[in-house]
Amino acid sequence: MFYFKDGTKAHPTEGDIWSSVALGNYAYVTLHYPKGAERLAVLEYTKQEKNWILKGGLHDDVQNIKKDDGSTRGLNLPFSTFQAIASSSTPNGDDSVWFFHTKSQTILLTVVPKQDVQGEDWKKTTLANGQTAYFQEKQERTNLYYVEDNQIVLLSGNVSLKQLKKLARSIAPVDSADFPYS
Repeated sequence: MFYFKDGTKAHPTEGDIWSSVALGNYAYVTLHYPKGAERLAVLEYTKQEKNWILKGGLHDDVQNIKKDDGSTRGLNLPFSTFQAIASSSTPNGDDSVWFFHTKSQTILLTVVPKQDVQGEDWKKTTLANGQTAYFQEKQERTNLYYVEDNQIVLLSGNVSLKQLKKLARSIAPVDSADFPYS
């Protein structure tokens, strides 16, 4: 439920969701605020026993998008204009969620501990460097993950699989001091 300054409230609809992914004990939803509000939210959930618990959220205004000034720092993003490329602290203090967006597209990048995701609806693919990755495509939303150093690098967005694979190729190793930037 979203509450607005004018006292009204609204539930997000399916059309407000720009991306969503559940991987093992972690889930992320990126949505546009309902009622035409120019804000985006990334909601982070963790699974505890059989329940999903809201762990935190990131929020950002959709503003005038600025041209890329080189601040992509080596990331091959599928858009040339965007905002919110700096890593964002989650409420638990982790700097592990990066949120890139335009006025109509978004990509979430995060790292979670390696875990068993068997039985979930993931298909196998290969990245340009020969690394095995897994993906889902649902209603113009794509999710991609690969395992590196006992961690899972997860990408989720309302962009194509080809665009996520191209971005994955440009991400620095997870043990890099500047991760995800190369």
